[in-house]
Amino acid sequence: MEVEQAQVHDSNQARVEVVQATGTVGPQLVEEGVFQILRVAGLTSTAQLEQCLDETMNLRTKMGTLCNRLGCTTETIEECLSDMRGTLAEKEMMIRSLRSELEAEKLQVAELSERVQVMGQQAGGPTQERYELDYAKLEDYDPHVLLAMAQAKLRRNNGRSTIYAGHGAYPDVPLETIALQKAEILFNQLATWEGSYILADALETSEKDQVYEKVKEAALRLERTKKTASSMAQHRNMVTNQRHANAQRVALSSSHTVEGADRWEDAGSGRSKVEHDEAIKDKSPRTEKEMKSFKCGKRGHIARRCSARESLLTAEKDVPRDQGTTEPQKHGSFSALLDRSALAQDGRIVDNSALSIFYCCSGRRFEENDPVEFNCRVRQLTFSAVAHVDDPIIANLSFHSIFELARLISIFESEADPERKRYKMKNPTHCFITIAGVQKAYAFFKDHCEHVRRALMAHDGGNVALASNAGWNIDIAQINDLANSGIRFAESHSWGEIVVKNAVKSTLVFLPFGFRGYDRIVAAGENVKIHLYKSLHDICETLKGATGGTCIFVSPTTVGPIEESAWLRLSTVFAAQARQGTKVISVCGPRGEQAWERNRNKTIEMFKIMREAAAASGHNIVTMFGQTPAFTEPCVTMGSAPRMTPDEAYSVQLIKQFLVALQEYVAGHIHHDLFVVFPEPIDRTKFYKYKKRMDPEQAREVL
Repeated sequence: MEVEQAQVHDSNQARVEVVQATGTVGPQLVEEGVFQILRVAGLTSTAQLEQCLDETMNLRTKMGTLCNRLGCTTETIEECLSDMRGTLAEKEMMIRSLRSELEAEKLQVAELSERVQVMGQQAGGPTQERYELDYAKLEDYDPHVLLAMAQAKLRRNNGRSTIYAGHGAYPDVPLETIALQKAEILFNQLATWEGSYILADALETSEKDQVYEKVKEAALRLERTKKTASSMAQHRNMVTNQRHANAQRVALSSSHTVEGADRWEDAGSGRSKVEHDEAIKDKSPRTEKEMKSFKCGKRGHIARRCSARESLLTAEKDVPRDQGTTEPQKHGSFSALLDRSALAQDGRIVDNSALSIFYCCSGRRFEENDPVEFNCRVRQLTFSAVAHVDDPIIANLSFHSIFELARLISIFESEADPERKRYKMKNPTHCFITIAGVQKAYAFFKDHCEHVRRALMAHDGGNVALASNAGWNIDIAQINDLANSGIRFAESHSWGEIVVKNAVKSTLVFLPFGFRGYDRIVAAGENVKIHLYKSLHDICETLKGATGGTCIFVSPTTVGPIEESAWLRLSTVFAAQARQGTKVISVCGPRGEQAWERNRNKTIEMFKIMREAAAASGHNIVTMFGQTPAFTEPCVTMGSAPRMTPDEAYSVQLIKQFLVALQEYVAGHIHHDLFVVFPEPIDRTKFYKYKKRMDPEQAREVL
């Protein structure tokens, strides 16, 4: 302080001396330019000049003191001040961004608070789940996948305390009393039905809280039984009314009949027609009055000796039948009756049983009500006529129906291992059907079975509906889809255009994007393709135009949850691949991200839905992990925190451990090496240099 006061005193003394010198000496010692500068600066008065000098001297004094304390020059202080000003501006911008993020977090907290308030209530309100299904895109999804999801949701809701709107009508009345009243009302309304004793039995024997559901189930069974009986009765009446109309189509002229009979006798036993008729008369105890011709309907002779002309038969076809005459009934199950015939627009009964996927060729040369000869060779053929096979066991496998041939073709084109292929094809209980296999089976039967060929020519192009799945554990809707797909394919293709090839398919491995350094430590094996994906949409785009024998899916590693629509689309694509014969295997991805457990559970749920949606190919959908993590899973080799940030790539050594464990983990489903592991990682700079110059595969061989 004393030094500062001394400096101030010296500056004031110097200023006084300057003023005194100026006042005593006069303007003769001051240059003219000084006065001009003072005028320009606005220092035209003594007070202004004194104030300016005071401020300048004070500023110099303070600056000198600051430089002495900091031990630096004036220029250094100016640079530091400029840097501080820039840093301050950056801090202000950061504060603004943090404030905006804080506002967004507040909005999210408010939204979560609203969800917590309505948690446990029935869905469908204004606060729906964020990752809900996009109902505007329902037409783009596989209907089998949607049906499987709905059934899974119903199973999850089974047993929960769900409150229906009708139960709130009498809040003070116990549910058992309401159920009993509803059951009694339903029974009284259906008491006039035939078989209503079943309803009474359900009403008396069921538990109080389930009595209404049991009575309703019994009523639905009765309704289905009535519809079935009505359909069978209509079919029987339809066949009876059309009998005389069909007689014209199957009747032959008398001359043609006699000539045909003579030829048959000549080609047969060699006896004459008269001798054969006499033998019939001797063996038959009936008289001529009891005989009746089924061609003309007259008594006294049999059909072989009928001489009625076609004109007479045509004139008599409109005569009503005798009401006292009884017709023999067709025996068979209700499913067989539905599969047997269909009514055409003109009233004719058209046999479309050959369009069924379970159709077996009879091998007969002539069918009832059809005079045209059938020349079918399919019953004498084996699988060697379908494909070129080196294995004699597979080549000699026989088949009787379209379904059996489709099963053989599907396994032959999908299973690459010879031993497993032979075992599956020989085992008739192993159910594995693909769309391509069904299509090729229909095309083969079209070329080698005239029953199928004529049924396809008479087909009007509409969808067929089978009434039974023939005991196979496949949903009837999927059976109908397979049959209609095969029919449409056979109508527009011939067997000469089709080639059934042995299964030599590639293996597709889908890894999260964090494995992007895998090519420095491993190389893909033979017929193995490795794809990296950032989102589930990338997998769908990759599989859009490609198929493989096996597809290994490593579950995603994301921070936030994935939308429900993305999971649904991926399940649709994977289910379609499974129907085409591709085996889809799921493996849990590495840990470390917040949504790891959610993605793991969603993968399990998705594959369960896929297995229900593609029941015919359920063996091709495999989940290699469960709800509880196991020590044998590949994800255990990378630890609980394999990387610092979600955008960072995994280290090369961790990738090597995971892929080696993955290859051992799926060895039961993959019978060849997925990866060729390098002893040491390739240098990053060297690898990228070679990779830029040449193809990646060639670069790996060089390195």
